[in-house]
Amino acid sequence: MTKDLSGDRYIEYSWTGRYLPAAPDRAPTVLDLGPSEDAVPTRFAIARGYRVIALGLMPVSFTHPNLQFIQADLLEYETERRFDWILNISTMEHFGLAGRYGVTKDQPDADLEGMARLRTMMEYHGCMILTIPVGQDAVVRPYHRVYGRERLPLLLQDYTVLHAEYWGKRDTQFWDMISKQEALDTIPAMQIPTYYALGLFVCSRK
Repeated sequence: MTKDLSGDRYIEYSWTGRYLPAAPDRAPTVLDLGPSEDAVPTRFAIARGYRVIALGLMPVSFTHPNLQFIQADLLEYETERRFDWILNISTMEHFGLAGRYGVTKDQPDADLEGMARLRTMMEYHGCMILTIPVGQDAVVRPYHRVYGRERLPLLLQDYTVLHAEYWGKRDTQFWDMISKQEALDTIPAMQIPTYYALGLFVCSRK
């Protein structure tokens, strides 16, 4: 059976729903980095009472009084705003890979630079909800990176992991919670349909 990523968004969005709390009365602003067109995490944050800045290269498909979309590259975006929550859902793995989302120049360490930049945009008590591909280290051009024993610690080096789960498909097309070891041992598919394990994290800045 050829494994694929069908159903992966249900796992990632459920993780977001599990850990993003209802907004306090002061209604802080959430940063949703690289939202997809349907922007489900953005919609969820708005429903939980937050204002949202959606920052990315591709526009979202809706408007809302509590939503501000900014079309920009994180590494070129200048702001003094600090966020209580950052939603980084299946985004970081695409940074710096030419050929998708309007990216024209390869930047091998853009993902690490992006994580360092996000750290400076977090409140000291702030948190990030992060989901990424996990498996044996790979770059599947032009689609994504897969984070393994070498790259994963580099990606998380400036953060404290508060919660983590790993999900994968064993012998079926159903997702199961798996161990970190199983996730890191996963051999990613290097062609379409692609496949990898999922790493789900809630992180604070060190």
